[in-house]
Amino acid sequence: MHALSSRATRAPAALGARSTPSCLVGPSPLLLLAPAPAAGARHHRRDLPGRVRSASREEALRSLEQFSAGVAAATATAASPSASPPPAAPADDAAAGGLRALTADTFWPFLREEAGDSLVVVDFYTQWCGPCKLIYPKLVALADALAPRGVLFAKADCNAEFKAVGKALNIRVAPTFHLYRRGVKVAEMTGAHVDRLQALVEEQLGGGAAADGTAAAAV
Repeated sequence: MHALSSRATRAPAALGARSTPSCLVGPSPLLLLAPAPAAGARHHRRDLPGRVRSASREEALRSLEQFSAGVAAATATAASPSASPPPAAPADDAAAGGLRALTADTFWPFLREEAGDSLVVVDFYTQWCGPCKLIYPKLVALADALAPRGVLFAKADCNAEFKAVGKALNIRVAPTFHLYRRGVKVAEMTGAHVDRLQALVEEQLGGGAAADGTAAAAV
């Protein structure tokens, strides 16, 4: 009985021993199948953020140093006395091979003083005048041809700034051409006719007959 009892008593213990390892004691079978982490894995994961932060800080410092160097270089270039200023625009078309532009302030001083005894042809025009634009290249060519003979060409824009002078000169149409000597008007014509203008100039120079033009645009 005791032996049976002993066997009966030991049986549950043996049954319990068979069921205990998978439930209460030791790791789960799934955990037993999982590969063990490397010995230094936890150390690597613990150190990684620190290294990332260190690398990011170094990159930020390098970027800041490069930016500071660029700003310093740009400032030095701007402050350098050797930096060339932008070229100034010519005062009028004469600097580019065209006709000299006269304003209300320079009109009479040029005719009475600067031009001397030369015959001066003044082209009175407007920005919106079609015939004025068409004749202008021919005027430049005529001025070049007559320059060796002492003839000067100039132009005056009959805009608001020149209105008082234009009114005093009785400019009513564009283009209008006046010929001057020492500030005194000696001839005039209207219309975009280069051949007639040339004949008028030749008459003042001592040859040819004057002829008035007719085609003109109202000022």
